[in-house]
Amino acid sequence: MVFKVERDQYVEFFIRRTKTMQREIPKLPEIPTLTPDLIKSLSELCFRNESDLIPHISDTVFVFGTPISLDKAAEAIEEVLKCVNPRKLVLTGGMPTYPDSYKAAKPESHLLYDVIQKLLPKDLEVSFEETSNNCIENVQNALPFLKESHRITFITKSFAAGRDYLTLKKFLPNVHYTQKTFDALYPESPAYITKADWYNNPHSIMRVWGEYLRITKYGQRGDITYDEVKSLLDTIAIQTREQLP
Repeated sequence: MVFKVERDQYVEFFIRRTKTMQREIPKLPEIPTLTPDLIKSLSELCFRNESDLIPHISDTVFVFGTPISLDKAAEAIEEVLKCVNPRKLVLTGGMPTYPDSYKAAKPESHLLYDVIQKLLPKDLEVSFEETSNNCIENVQNALPFLKESHRITFITKSFAAGRDYLTLKKFLPNVHYTQKTFDALYPESPAYITKADWYNNPHSIMRVWGEYLRITKYGQRGDITYDEVKSLLDTIAIQTREQLP
């Protein structure tokens, strides 16, 4: 069974977005000098700890949109579906309009569905969110599909797990969450972004540091859950004090 946003709503969304959106925080920002303590803090904040996948604990699998590493995302989805036996799969992701967004012929949620379609159980309910431009909208726009969800396993890029978890917690604070992540490889980088060695690659460092900047900004503004990580954010701020303007 498949659910998705009505077509007229989908068209109206893109009519409203006639102008290219600009990012608040660059994808590849200026970075500080890394120390062992800072590496540890950023890894804890951005990657979190991979949850144990206990069979039958999730009623919903929620997948954050991605235009890259679709094969890795598909592997993560397949593993989760075998472990948690959910009744619902929610795929998110529209066609982002930022200048540096990767261009695609269809929404990110449909790109991923094309890869995983043959892997899905016939009785699994699949819902599409196809109008979002970022992870906050991934969740916000998919809320109608999550009204009866009490235990969610979310799937996302490993270095974005922290921000994505905090986003889900903001909109659905009473849900129990587990996570499954996959390491992402960007066309402009020679290496996957992994928790084990992200700090050895300049592109990966910029991506991870950008996550810290977003969590800080969005948390202070109230867009995502903040109190849960405020102490860690304060620690990172102290560790980088006077390094950056």
